[in-house]
Amino acid sequence: MNITLDEILASEWEGEKYDSFLPNEISHLTEVRAAQTLRYLEFCRKQGFKRDTSSSLRGQVISLDGSPRRTAFELNAQRAGVNFSYFNAVNGFSDALDVFDLDVWGLEKMPTHWEGNRGHMACTLSHLSLYKQIFDSGLKDDWYLVLEDDCYFHPYFSEALNLVLEKANSHAQDIDVICLSNRASHWLSKSENFSDKLTSMDFVFLDDLTEEVTLARRLGYAKNYSPKQTRVFGTEAILFSANAMKKLKALAEAFGGKVLGEYLGAGPFGIEAILQHHLGRSPSKSAFDTPPQLIEGGFVSEGKPYMNSCILTLPLTTTRDWLGEQYFSETRRKRVNQKR
Repeated sequence: MNITLDEILASEWEGEKYDSFLPNEISHLTEVRAAQTLRYLEFCRKQGFKRDTSSSLRGQVISLDGSPRRTAFELNAQRAGVNFSYFNAVNGFSDALDVFDLDVWGLEKMPTHWEGNRGHMACTLSHLSLYKQIFDSGLKDDWYLVLEDDCYFHPYFSEALNLVLEKANSHAQDIDVICLSNRASHWLSKSENFSDKLTSMDFVFLDDLTEEVTLARRLGYAKNYSPKQTRVFGTEAILFSANAMKKLKALAEAFGGKVLGEYLGAGPFGIEAILQHHLGRSPSKSAFDTPPQLIEGGFVSEGKPYMNSCILTLPLTTTRDWLGEQYFSETRRKRVNQKR
C-alpha cells in the first residue's frame, strides 16, 4: 500500500521520519503534489529547525462562525506554535446576505455575475472585509498572515516562517504577497527552470511561472479538476506586506470598487485575481487582460503586475483536502448534499 503524505507529516510531528521510499511510493507521492513537501522536511532537518517553536506573527483566520473545521485547525495551529484569532467569514448561502450590510472594501454593490457561485463570492467578500479591517487598524506591522481554516501547517512551520520573513525583508525586489501553500510549488518540482532552487527556501515570482502553469494545464493536474483551476495558487495561507494593503486601498479609493466588482470572476479565481493574477498580468497567459482603468489611471503599464506576488520553492502549508481528508468547504459540502 502506498504511503500517504499525511502519514509522513504525522510521523514528522512525532519526531520520526521516513528515510527511504519504494519507487512506486515516490511516484505516488509526486502524483499527489508531495515532492516539494518532502524536500521542505529535509531542508528543515538540515537547518536544525525545531518543531515546537512559536511564531511571533499573529495569524488572522477566515472561518465561518461555529464551523466544525475549527477544532482540527486549532489542534494543528497549537502544535505549530501559531498565534491566531478568528475573523468570521461571510456565509454565501445565507438568505439574509446583502453586501450593503457588510463592511466590504471597495465594493459598492454585489456584482451580478457572482450570483452563480455564492461560495466563491463569499470567500472573496470575506477576504476583502478582512483586508479592510487590517488596513483600518493602522498597519502597525510590516507583515500580516492571513489564513483559512482548512490550512494545515507543516512541521517546523514557525521557524521556517521566520526564515521566510527574514529573506523577504532583505530581498532586492519588493515583495507584496507570498503564498505559503504547496498548491503551486509542486509545479516547480517538474521544471528545469528552477532545478537549482528546489532544495533551498527561495522565492519564485509569478511572472516567472508562465511555462510551468502552461505545462500543468497539459498534464495530469486537470484530470480531477477543471483546467481553469491550474491558475489557482491557493488562499489558505498568505503573507501580505503593509505595502500590499496600501495598494489595495489605493484601488478602492481610485475606482470606488468598480474595478474589483468587474474584475473578480465568480469562478475558482476569487481573490486570486487581485493578489495572484496581478490585476495586470497572469502567468497563465490566457487568464485576464489588464483592465483599461488601471492603465488609464496610471496604476500599471500593460503587462506589468500590480502586485509583486510570489510562491515558495519549499511550501510551509497544505490544505486538508490535499492531505486526502474529506474536508469539504461549505460550498462543496452543499454541492455534495444536493447530489444525494
